[in-house]
Amino acid sequence: MTEPASGTVTTVQESAIREDIDEPSEDQDSKDVPVDHPGVTASEVQTIVEEKKNEVYMRGLQNLEQLKGIVSPLGTDDVNGYVWKVMHNSLAYTMGQQLKNSEFEFKRDVHRFPDIYPYDFNKMPNHIGSWMGDCFGLMQWPMPGTEYNEVLRQVITKNNVGMIVALGKQEQNQRVEMISYWDTIGETKPELVKKELCEIRTVTDVPPTNHTVTIYQFPSWPDRGKPSDKHLEVFEFLFQEIKKMEDAGQRVIVHCRAGVGRSGSMRLMYKAWLGLDKLNSDGLVEAMNTQRALRMWAVQTQVQYNFIQSYIRRLEANKSVTPAQKSFQDLGGGFFDAGDFPKAAFWFYMYQRWGLNGPYNNATIAYGKLPKEYKGFNLFLESTYRSGKLSTATNWDDIKKMWDEAIESAGGTDVIDWINHKFENGTPTAYTTWDDIIKEFEEGKPHS
Repeated sequence: MTEPASGTVTTVQESAIREDIDEPSEDQDSKDVPVDHPGVTASEVQTIVEEKKNEVYMRGLQNLEQLKGIVSPLGTDDVNGYVWKVMHNSLAYTMGQQLKNSEFEFKRDVHRFPDIYPYDFNKMPNHIGSWMGDCFGLMQWPMPGTEYNEVLRQVITKNNVGMIVALGKQEQNQRVEMISYWDTIGETKPELVKKELCEIRTVTDVPPTNHTVTIYQFPSWPDRGKPSDKHLEVFEFLFQEIKKMEDAGQRVIVHCRAGVGRSGSMRLMYKAWLGLDKLNSDGLVEAMNTQRALRMWAVQTQVQYNFIQSYIRRLEANKSVTPAQKSFQDLGGGFFDAGDFPKAAFWFYMYQRWGLNGPYNNATIAYGKLPKEYKGFNLFLESTYRSGKLSTATNWDDIKKMWDEAIESAGGTDVIDWINHKFENGTPTAYTTWDDIIKEFEEGKPHS
């Protein structure tokens, strides 16, 4: 995998979604927020995404094949901490490429975080959020102040926003208050209607056009976490409402505190709910990568990624849909059950190397069952990996060809006999390598 260039991503870190932001210097501060600060419309971003001609957007898509390779050992299973870390490094690198020459300037009364903000090509005014190329926009929890309120009104009215989904509660002790903005975007305070896990407010008089927007708040979805199973029942109702908005050509803004983790998770859940032809478990990594190209950190944590995958698997199970992509573990298990121990050993090794990055007992069992003509195959696999000739894209035909060529060049059946002799006498140890065995054979040491 291509390593991130040194220094490319230094101030933009996943852990930086925090409350203890350093006080900015005087030149960062801003007391006068211009209402007409440049931004783009939702329709303009939709064209950018459809045409795929924007350079910054395309930089965010360049690592797709790499990401697919990273998750392939696990198929559509949950990702573990090791795989998520490798995914994170890949995504952080492309994000750093997208942020080069960004126009963003942190202003403490406009932005909640100095290191979470939109890309320039799809920014809302004042960098308060991102349009996503469809009916959605993702933004931070709105900030207090008359000027900010005017910008938010313009975003709503100029982009025909009919719904806002607020995920999470109004946290206390924030650097800047998480305000009840629904009380100020219209001329009058809206009535609160409570449903299970959801608070609904409809504002009917957003100036200057008396625009109507309905806010659905889900206070109990925790920051950096996942919703409960009970939420899923309520989301069925919510997604139906979002679909009505989308069909009517209206926009939906989703926000949490920073507008990335929970907000991005909600958007992808809706995509899968629309239909498995829109998003299925085989396609989640691509969907997340595309979303991250539009909004940094959108799906922020391993917990959130796995929750979305489990949500999609649940939808697939309800429709008797089987994911096409199997994990390396499942591939190895199938061959092991069929008694094809060389193929089982290969796929278990691949799972051990790239899915776990650690020991895997089933691989050890498969190595012990290798037939005579494949003795030492596990040592060969390790040697091939260390020489850089093995990757997650390597298949059985590839490795079988490499094995046959290695045996033939080393001495054919004679070297097979030599290897079996070594194993029968228990000579190989945990430190014995394939090169050690071949070197001994080539040096002509006696077989007994």
